[in-house]
Amino acid sequence: MVSTPDVIVGIDFGMTSTGVAYSAGPEWMRPETIQNWPGNLRGGIADKVDSKIAYDPNGDIVSWGFMVDSCRVGDNVRVEELFKLYLDPDFKDPYEGAPSVQEAQRWFTDYLSRLHQAVERHLRDTIPRYDSKRVEFRFSVPTTWKNPAMIAETKQLIHKAGFGRRSARETVEVSLTEAEAAAVYASKQQYSSGDVFLVCDAGGGTSDVNILKVLASGIGETELEPLSWVEGRAIGSTLIDYRMEKLIIERLEPIREHLVLKPETAAYRMLRENSRFESFKCNLGDEAMDLPSLRLPIPGLPYGTNFEFVGVEDSQMIIMKEEVQAIFDDQVEKLTNLIDEQLTHLQTTKPTEQVAYMVLSGGLGSSPYLQKRLTARYQGGTTQFPNAKDLQILRVPKPQLAVCHGLVLDRVQQIKANRSVYKERYCRNSYGVVVRREYDPKCHLGQPVIIDPRDNKIWVEKQIDWFVVKVGPDETSTKIKRGGLRVEQGQKVSVQNGVKQRYSMKIQPGSERLPWQSQIVMSSLPPDQLPSSLNDPGAQPVCKVESQLPQDMKRKNRHWYNVGPEYLRAEFEMQVLIGPADLKFQTLSRDGVMSRDHESIDVEWVSSTKEASQPFIAELEGCDSPHVARKGQRWSQLKLVNR
Repeated sequence: MVSTPDVIVGIDFGMTSTGVAYSAGPEWMRPETIQNWPGNLRGGIADKVDSKIAYDPNGDIVSWGFMVDSCRVGDNVRVEELFKLYLDPDFKDPYEGAPSVQEAQRWFTDYLSRLHQAVERHLRDTIPRYDSKRVEFRFSVPTTWKNPAMIAETKQLIHKAGFGRRSARETVEVSLTEAEAAAVYASKQQYSSGDVFLVCDAGGGTSDVNILKVLASGIGETELEPLSWVEGRAIGSTLIDYRMEKLIIERLEPIREHLVLKPETAAYRMLRENSRFESFKCNLGDEAMDLPSLRLPIPGLPYGTNFEFVGVEDSQMIIMKEEVQAIFDDQVEKLTNLIDEQLTHLQTTKPTEQVAYMVLSGGLGSSPYLQKRLTARYQGGTTQFPNAKDLQILRVPKPQLAVCHGLVLDRVQQIKANRSVYKERYCRNSYGVVVRREYDPKCHLGQPVIIDPRDNKIWVEKQIDWFVVKVGPDETSTKIKRGGLRVEQGQKVSVQNGVKQRYSMKIQPGSERLPWQSQIVMSSLPPDQLPSSLNDPGAQPVCKVESQLPQDMKRKNRHWYNVGPEYLRAEFEMQVLIGPADLKFQTLSRDGVMSRDHESIDVEWVSSTKEASQPFIAELEGCDSPHVARKGQRWSQLKLVNR
């Protein structure tokens, strides 16, 4: 049985900065934010710490966070930042010098190791008898990270950095997506039961959109119902920085011979070594700070130098407000496209629901200019969407802390009220198990087969039984016809109960205690394009699952008149719990009693650098399409071959 923690720590690792919040029992007050970070010379306290790590020429860590800026360590120091997106093997950057997954993982681990030391130091200085407390660290993940194998690998990196390793009293959970955590924080801001709101968590590297309905809103009893899948895209404030840096380089290139630094180096320092651009960007759209232009000093250029043809006056580059707005507008357009998709899908699937609020969070979400643009598009009866005609746009009290606070608030409610904020969630991928199907020439002609002497049946290999089918953005109905049957689409999955699969496995006598194994695959394809076999493209290996079987087996072929060899048949259920971006497994005996929980089941994940070993393959009787389940039967009867 898992012990209730004494301290909850929520960690939001961001593209540009990282936020940490915590709460301690038994009082469980509203989360506190860690604001005292080493090396911060920007005003004493900061809600978040820079996501930067610096190395010397030998590859040893020199500094991290704010100390990367505060210590003048010279040109031999290599600074790594903005590497969050590269942790995802599916993220493709056309830039030739883009880092590899392995490089990003190293920087991530090194950064978290320093973060862990700073967090532990702060908690030890503020919480009495901290070293005797049970501590739970809860991390969020971007909505764009959809592969459970990658989440499992990320969790291993978090452990490697030191989290959860101090003693058995420390645990680590990857608990919510950033969109889900931001929605928890937003839902605590006095919304009423029945309210439908759209959360737009626009951060540094990614932006997520989530539409939810408040089912309960009492103190400590918040419950949210997702009305659509959570969607994220590579949209954020760092992409605005990148476009601005590119603009400055283009302006500096014609006067290269007059510069002390290369245009690339000068542009980098112009944006990052003084606060003018950051201040201008953060206040764009605020009427009280409405400046016509941004003036950035060019490093090393003598005072009084003018190059009017590239906008340089008195050794400063002048960038007009309209130019900054044009760069913003590119990201705003991509964000509104994402919001439009979600509103359109909601109108199609749940036409009676009215979105009352759009709630902004995240670094980019705190931008007055973004709020102004979204207000003009969606608020005041100007929107084209009938399900958002009375929509009001709001901003959470602390936009940049929404995720780390939401992580803590979600867990605190579970502890205090024994009630989860999310009881159900839409699955963002389709998941299946690799099986052998009973051969049917109508479906399997020409495919590899085997004959099992125990039942004399012919089986087809490398087939896929899709036990969870995601709903896609273009689905217009809740049922789709498959092979003469009808399968429910877009059903929400219970967070607590998950989904169950019933197995019937043949066991050789004397092999009762050998583990069973099965291979799990995933796909992001639309339901009508899911492959039926591993021989078809579109299925990606996720993990191999191995567990001991319940011992209440039936003896088969034991009578004199049976022709085939004697064997045992083990009947049990496999329960799969669908997390925000991960999977957990449990096995249940025939009477529903848990025989193995996730911690005692061996799960070999397919990492970004190696593949899992080949498991035993399951068998599935019949020729139906792999993703078809009869009404009331979410899981098909399977048989696992024991070789």
